[in-house]
Amino acid sequence: MHNFVSPLRRAVASLIDSLLLLLLLHIASFLMPVLADKMVHELAFVVIGLVYFSVLQASKKKATFGMSMIGIHVLRENGACLSFFKAAIRYILFWLFSGIAIVGLVPIFFTKRRQTVHDLICKTVVVDATQRLE
Repeated sequence: MHNFVSPLRRAVASLIDSLLLLLLLHIASFLMPVLADKMVHELAFVVIGLVYFSVLQASKKKATFGMSMIGIHVLRENGACLSFFKAAIRYILFWLFSGIAIVGLVPIFFTKRRQTVHDLICKTVVVDATQRLE
């Protein structure tokens, strides 16, 4: 049995990842002036985020840099690692349900496994990477 992560720890990890992505995008906009255009900049943020989250969450670490710093990772409900495709779908659903309408985050306060809408749809959980309860 895993120790499911609090909303606060998930939020801190998300904040770290967002700041890291913004820093990378800011550096990239200096190197590629086309990224200075607001619409291109926003599209690049989404695409870079999709790759960042999908690759790292599907890796053996099962976590982004922000998640690793906080000591959490994401798994399928059965304990298996996410595939790149599952991680990509999860990221897209996160933006659809959380970015557009914060309603997607509400279930985290009412579900036993502290899952958001995108976790429920993708059958994923975010757990403490440093502790495993038996």
